[in-house]
Amino acid sequence: MESKMQYYSPESLWKVFRLWGQEINVREQQDAFDFFTAMTDQIDEYLKNIKQEEIFHKQFEGIFCNQMICTNGCNHRYEGEEKFMALNVAVKVDSLNESLNQFVKGELLDGNNAYFCAKCQEKRTTIKRLCIKKLPPLLCIQMKRFGFDWENNRALKFDDYFKFPLVLNMEPYTLDGVNKRESFVEHDDITDSTNNDSLINTATTSDSKSVPRSVSSTNMPTINYELIGIVIHSGQANAGHYYSFIKDIRRRQTNNTNQWYRFNDLTVEEIQLTEQMLEEECFGGTFRVQKDNNNSSEERTRFWNAYMLIYQCIEPSKLLPPPLPVSSSPNTTRSSRHLPGTAVRINRSNQRDSLSQLADLVVRSENSDLFKIEKPLIPSRVLACVKDENLEFLKNRDTYCDDYFQFIYKLSKICFDDMNIPYDMEIIETDNDETSYELCTKLALNFLFNTHLRTHRRLRKDNLQQWIQLLGRLFTKNSTSCTIFYELLFEKNDYGLKLYLLDCPIDDIRYIFEQICENILQATYFHILEKNQHIHETNINDNHETLIINIDNNLLLLMKKFIEQLINLLDKYVVEQIKHSQAYFQLIYSYMKINKNSINYLLELNIFTRLMNFLLGENIDTRRWNSGQAKEFGIIHEIIARLTLACNLNKDIFNEQNIELKNQMETYFYGHWANRYLKEICYAFQEISPSQLTCTVQLIEILALNNQSFSEQLIKIILQSIVQAHTNDLKSLFKFLSYILLVDDSLQTKRLQLVFEGINESGNGDNCQHFTGLYSLIRTSIESEQRRAYQTVKFLINLSNRHSSCKDYFSSTANQWEFAINWLKQQMQTSWQWSPAQNVSNEDTDTRSFQRTRSAQFTLEQAQSLLQQTTISNNDTSTNELMELNDTQSQSSSQSTLVGIE
Repeated sequence: MESKMQYYSPESLWKVFRLWGQEINVREQQDAFDFFTAMTDQIDEYLKNIKQEEIFHKQFEGIFCNQMICTNGCNHRYEGEEKFMALNVAVKVDSLNESLNQFVKGELLDGNNAYFCAKCQEKRTTIKRLCIKKLPPLLCIQMKRFGFDWENNRALKFDDYFKFPLVLNMEPYTLDGVNKRESFVEHDDITDSTNNDSLINTATTSDSKSVPRSVSSTNMPTINYELIGIVIHSGQANAGHYYSFIKDIRRRQTNNTNQWYRFNDLTVEEIQLTEQMLEEECFGGTFRVQKDNNNSSEERTRFWNAYMLIYQCIEPSKLLPPPLPVSSSPNTTRSSRHLPGTAVRINRSNQRDSLSQLADLVVRSENSDLFKIEKPLIPSRVLACVKDENLEFLKNRDTYCDDYFQFIYKLSKICFDDMNIPYDMEIIETDNDETSYELCTKLALNFLFNTHLRTHRRLRKDNLQQWIQLLGRLFTKNSTSCTIFYELLFEKNDYGLKLYLLDCPIDDIRYIFEQICENILQATYFHILEKNQHIHETNINDNHETLIINIDNNLLLLMKKFIEQLINLLDKYVVEQIKHSQAYFQLIYSYMKINKNSINYLLELNIFTRLMNFLLGENIDTRRWNSGQAKEFGIIHEIIARLTLACNLNKDIFNEQNIELKNQMETYFYGHWANRYLKEICYAFQEISPSQLTCTVQLIEILALNNQSFSEQLIKIILQSIVQAHTNDLKSLFKFLSYILLVDDSLQTKRLQLVFEGINESGNGDNCQHFTGLYSLIRTSIESEQRRAYQTVKFLINLSNRHSSCKDYFSSTANQWEFAINWLKQQMQTSWQWSPAQNVSNEDTDTRSFQRTRSAQFTLEQAQSLLQQTTISNNDTSTNELMELNDTQSQSSSQSTLVGIE
């Protein structure tokens, strides 16, 4: 625990580790014991191949002893060895000791199941028994908590109560322990009738009543193991979570010998593993909780319980084989061994025995601290790595924190706060104020791009705006600050713009960078304008703005280079990062709004044609982008519209040099690409809020003004979109259509006629037009799509209320839409009554049937009022015509009478 880090992420291990040959998917549950087995085998196998000492087998490997003991006459024994890396114990018993008793308990083989004795050459009643011949220094125990229900074909987890001790005595389960207990049984003169049962039960614990013992058996030796690690599984068989408890074994020599750590993903905390906590966290079983409503309680299952245990031998010397007895050499007498200076010859067997005794003595001395030597607990190479990681961690911890961020911020704006400098702070004298601005700009930019924008969102969200304002002040105050930003960005050619505007996956960072770029462009223009004022020693008004572009200065060249690199990204990189392109187009839009010279420079870079190619693609018949991608294209339509409107207001742009630009615009608005562009506009009104397309609406209105061919083409495409669009999108399309119909020019009545009555011209050729109007759409939609018919009627009524010309047109064609009002009246007069509790609408629901709403009732009332006014107007007109006719007839009669008299 020398590391200062809060947690450690083993990402490098997951990249190289293979579980049964497959890569690890960290989001899938894997078995912890399978991981332990695979990891130990793979590492030791690798070490074996490179002829290095195995690590895990040396520490975890033990040896089983399979015994077959004949009890009926011959008493022959047969033993076999089997290596193990872990003990797998059942959890259907109460405790670990009971499970280990079952593990080494003998089994009687008799009758037909008797064992064939190879020495006697006949079957004998036999005791079959398993015990441990050699214990490892570290003992891994896996509890069998997972199974499978073959009948129901599902995985199971057993959350049974299963306790285990903090200190485990493994001596009763060893071969030596079993043999010693057998010797005690024989010493107590066990009768032959009970001898078989005694052999079966000699592996039980010291308090077992099935094995009679002599008094000396109470002093049996122990091989104690200390619990140092627990792996907990929380959850079910198919899904769950692992965490662990690990003991700090370094503190054995201190007073605090029960210091544990809980490792749970990102949380590592110190705990005191008490008996109560051990039972609540590790043993499983059930517990009772009080209900909130009454005093009763209910039983619940602890689905979190121990799955793997790691024990460490407290006295490793007991795991060594006993030393061989020392026998005296026949050539050496007792007296000669004590004579000084006498040469003693020791044979090889005596030498091996002496070495065994010496090794045993060294181990015992180390454990008894007889030769206590302070050795590092961690190897020096590992400790050096940990120290390096700690230094890196401390540097990152102290760098990526609020205090450091605020310190750098205050330091970066110190050039604006000279009066607030403490008296005890030493002030570095500079030649002028510009140097302080330059130093503050370099500090702010390097910190922002190299540190601040690379931090977690919680560190960025509160103070990014103040950094943007600070940079804006620095850029505006000093022109050199602008130069520093450009040069810093140009160090990587166009990669800087691409990195922060397109490649960055975090939205707020892209928009922050866009705001910084917007500030730098505005400040650059301000400094260029200021320099131009100094050159001419007078203020520059709008009529002389063109002089700015002709000034040859470094800052202007840097800004032009910036814009050129920005536009060059459009052809390739923006297409690849279309999901992240919103901030990119927002920056172009912000640059356009600086002044008309910026628009002129964008047109010089052929921005109009590039944007049209980006938006429409190369195929004139199919749409390039899908609906999900085009939802963010409102700003692209606005840029195109602003460019076109600026050219329309400034006719000087279309001079002889830019005649090609005029031809390109006419191609997309009036030529063979016009149909494709207008379809894209209709898609935009279905996918984007009309409030984001104000300039686009202005452009379309100007293009349609007194232009019959464009109006007819536009209306045809809008009507086709209304027929094909989903009823939820009709509201925005009708709003777009209303903008076109409310254009007050000589073609307004003609457009109304085209929209509602359609056009049907007979003949051949490209000039032949044919499309149905909204009156026909209402008639065909009444039966199949009532919502489409209702929204069309509502559009008609709302349009008549907005403009007198529209109302006059509808009054003159009342006989063509009166049927629609009668249908709506019939729908509203059924027995069904509208309920205020129903939140339904005919404009944004998914059903095709008509919904009787208050809005529909209001629409019907307005339609009836308009129809009534139309009828009264027609009646008044007929009455006036009749009266005029009567007056004419009476005047003629009077004249005839006068003639007759005369």
